[in-house]
Amino acid sequence: MKSLTVSELTQSIKNLIETEFSGTVSVSGEISGYSVSPSGHAYFVLKDERAKIKAVMFRNSIRNLGRYSPNNGDKVVVIGNIKLYEPEGNYQIVVKQIIYDTVGDFYKKFEETKRKLEQEGLFAKEKKKPVKSFIKRIAVITSPSGAAIKDFLITLKKNGISIEIDIYPSQVQGNTAIPFIIKSITDANKFQSKYDLLILMRGGGSLEDLSVFNDEFIARALFDSKIPTISAIGHERDFTIADFVADIRVATPTAAAEFISNLNLTFINQIEEFLYLIENKMENKLNDYFQNLDLVILKIQSKSPGKKLNLLEEKINGNINKIKNQMIKILTEKKRLTDMELYKIDSQSPLIKFDFYKKNISSNIDKIKFFMKKKISDKIIQIENSEKIISNSLTIEKISYNKMLVCNLINEIKHKISDLLLSHKSKLELIESKINLINPENILDKGYAVVTKNNKLITDISNVKLDDELEIKLRNGYINSFVTGKRKK
Repeated sequence: MKSLTVSELTQSIKNLIETEFSGTVSVSGEISGYSVSPSGHAYFVLKDERAKIKAVMFRNSIRNLGRYSPNNGDKVVVIGNIKLYEPEGNYQIVVKQIIYDTVGDFYKKFEETKRKLEQEGLFAKEKKKPVKSFIKRIAVITSPSGAAIKDFLITLKKNGISIEIDIYPSQVQGNTAIPFIIKSITDANKFQSKYDLLILMRGGGSLEDLSVFNDEFIARALFDSKIPTISAIGHERDFTIADFVADIRVATPTAAAEFISNLNLTFINQIEEFLYLIENKMENKLNDYFQNLDLVILKIQSKSPGKKLNLLEEKINGNINKIKNQMIKILTEKKRLTDMELYKIDSQSPLIKFDFYKKNISSNIDKIKFFMKKKISDKIIQIENSEKIISNSLTIEKISYNKMLVCNLINEIKHKISDLLLSHKSKLELIESKINLINPENILDKGYAVVTKNNKLITDISNVKLDDELEIKLRNGYINSFVTGKRKK
């Protein structure tokens, strides 16, 4: 027997193993003893119930794991090559890729939560809330940027359904989405009277993507909702705990839009049918009434009261004509009396009196001026004549004496003129005071106003009607206004 060295034996085993498993292998198992060396390489053991194998994943391959971080106890599928590590004499898997096998864990947790909530009665049919037959406003909990809400809105528009939609933006994937979804359900229920439906919505995805809707607390929040709920999550084949708790489960967001469309269209069709039945019944009733009316008319005509009616109609028309003529006569007389009163009012107007006194004063002033001019002119002529006589007949001494007489005469004339002016001034002031008493301008200074319509004074409330345009004269201007109301004293 040939003796082999350890290296030779190990090399032979290496060749056998790596020849037998020359390609890539895929092995499933549970990670154990996972650690990462300072150089960045990962070492762990892959095991099942009866065996285990060492595994190494070099740093370059770890970068391909993405967001997944291996943990002890994870059930995974590793893809790599079988190699023999000669210094230790151990065979191992050089791992290129790790696929996290979550299906078993998710399904187990799903079944546990489902069984627990079902026992508590959260799935019971008798606890499902009824949905209204006509939907006017809904609350939708979903991602506002996702395809689900777009498909939902497009379907509603295609079906010609117009309803109010309030979107409560929320994450719809991962454990961090749980508090967002619960808060949105709670917030929508604060306005429960506004909404006919609350829809929890998400498009399709993997079992891991949809696992958030298996959460027990989201299920309880849906169950506690006072608003009827619809679960529209994933595709036809996908089921979550939320589907069992919601009052209605539809396969997809598009199916939710179809469900609402069918409700509203069915309701509208029923209304149209009811309206058609009501119209037919009303039409039939009206036809019956018309026939009965025709019968009554025939009966009335058969008793021939038409002549009496014609005579009565003629008598009524005659009385109406008499009343019309009498009213025209009364109105004509009233108009005549009104015109007379208006003439009296106009003749007593303070403005007319003021113009009269003003003309009178001007005439008196002109007379005074003429009288004064004449008096002064006569005196001047008299003086000039006296001077001529004096210059022709008297001596110088007599001239001085006569000059003195002339001066005295001039002074006397001045006094008489002054007395005459004072007399006429006092008369003028008396007239002016009388004018001022009736001068409407002075009354305006005290806060009163003069109201006219079409340049005629208004002295009685009966002279105005609603919507008449009035001109109100004040101390410093005019106001134009319309009559919006009036009240007798």
